[in-house]
Amino acid sequence: MFSIFKKKKEDPSNSGSTSPNSQQYYNNNNSQQYNNNNNNNNNNNNNIYNNTNNNNNNNNNNNNNNNTNNNNNNNSINNNNNNINNQIQELPSLNEIQILTEHKLPIQTLLKIDSERLASASDDSVILIWSISSGRLLMRLEGHSQRVTCLLSFSNILISGSMDKKIKMWDLNKIPIYNEENRSHQLECLKTLEKHEKSLKFLEKIPGGFCSISNDDDIIVWSEEGEFKRSIARIQKEYTHGILCVNNFIIVAGSSSPFLIAYQYDQENKTAKTLGQSDITHKDIVTSLFNISNDRFVTGSKDQTIIVWCSKTLSPLYQQHCKNSINYLFPICSGDFLLATINKGFSIFDTTKGGSTILEFSPSSKEDSNYIEINGAITLYNNTKILTWAGSRVSVWNWPHEIMYNNNNLNNSFNSYQNNGSNQSLSNSFYSAFSLSGSIGNSSNNNNSSSSNNSSNNNNNNKNKIKLPLRPTFIGDMKGHTESITCVSILSDNSIATGSLDNTIILWKDGKYQSETRTCVANFLLNDFHAKNNAQYIEHYADDQEKIVIIQETYSVDESNFD
Repeated sequence: MFSIFKKKKEDPSNSGSTSPNSQQYYNNNNSQQYNNNNNNNNNNNNNIYNNTNNNNNNNNNNNNNNNTNNNNNNNSINNNNNNINNQIQELPSLNEIQILTEHKLPIQTLLKIDSERLASASDDSVILIWSISSGRLLMRLEGHSQRVTCLLSFSNILISGSMDKKIKMWDLNKIPIYNEENRSHQLECLKTLEKHEKSLKFLEKIPGGFCSISNDDDIIVWSEEGEFKRSIARIQKEYTHGILCVNNFIIVAGSSSPFLIAYQYDQENKTAKTLGQSDITHKDIVTSLFNISNDRFVTGSKDQTIIVWCSKTLSPLYQQHCKNSINYLFPICSGDFLLATINKGFSIFDTTKGGSTILEFSPSSKEDSNYIEINGAITLYNNTKILTWAGSRVSVWNWPHEIMYNNNNLNNSFNSYQNNGSNQSLSNSFYSAFSLSGSIGNSSNNNNSSSSNNSSNNNNNNKNKIKLPLRPTFIGDMKGHTESITCVSILSDNSIATGSLDNTIILWKDGKYQSETRTCVANFLLNDFHAKNNAQYIEHYADDQEKIVIIQETYSVDESNFD
């Protein structure tokens, strides 16, 4: 809160009277008395004038003090303004939103088809295709009779699975038919696949096609054209928590067993492999599995552990123990780092050196009641911002992301580091080039030969020790939904889409980039108009054409929005 200080006015009551009361006698006999009285009056007058001057000086001093106070107050206000400006600069950049409201029931899944199109499916059994740049509804896909549970795309072919036990294929290149009743364009189904006996759970891409899994006993392998290839009998008859394609295997996580089952999809009558029957294994159900690179994949479990696996041998490489159950995993920096949501907090692990914890957020016991379980987390802006979602809000965090770009130095420093808790520390020498706020201080290492300088450097190094794990900095919350968020899709490095139980989809975009895009498109269209009517614009028009192609590829501009 700011306080405005005004300069104080002078108080006239503080100044003394300059007209003394003196009685004069014009009697010759009393001349001496007159002189004495006059002298006394002069002395009194001088005292009065001196007091008056002192009072004026005091008033001037008070005014100077007031001016000093005002200057200090103004400086304080300026400092507060600077602090607020710095905080404004740190606010979430996803400040332009578009709310999509065509669905009638809660959103279950979102799929980015390409840079321009987003698919959404909800409990209303309808699939909608949206323009990412304009938020405009492009077409409706109606055909399922129950909730749509999963989506998959091959270029312009969209594949959907539903609780009605059917898989449907849609050709997005076909021209939709306009429906007068609901005033939208509807696309007819290309093909319906019926092999499952229970509701569909997952669709997963494999080389040359895809596979589907439901709550029945089989995994079905299909070609890209939807031709049936083979059926693989599952050895565990339980509900499925997750599915992942690793090399020529389909990895399946069950709903009750802690073990992963690997099925070879490219050959028939191959015996399935059970993973995790060793010293490194999960002891509770697997909640998340993800490919982090071409040669490694990762799993998280309710047993509070994360395991990194070798994709070629399907054997565990190492196990990371956490403080609570794992909800979600997200690889960053080509899989060298792993972002994991752990109950009400999250951590980042270095996967190249045994899963060392480099960043951790976990609410304290006093704060615990103010937080709810985090459902997932991603990174944006070239991995410099962390976004987590819990309940109906998305939270944005800063973190010392420079660590990723000095991974070699970090790995060398981690050689002697054992991840036994937050009491361990590392030297800050390899952070000296960075200016990181909050978690890391500035380091000063001098190479002078004098012992005093060496002693000073040692003291500085001791002060600049970094305690691991580091802690992220909270920026703010993005609030738009009224019910819990069910799904999130990354649209670009500076935009996301969220679906919610409130039946709405929100496109969160960076207002700065969107404004620049609209300006470029407007200039292009203006030059396009002038180029067709005036020869002097042709040269500029050709240059702008090249620019707009780059803009379109980067930001996925929909020019029809500017017609």
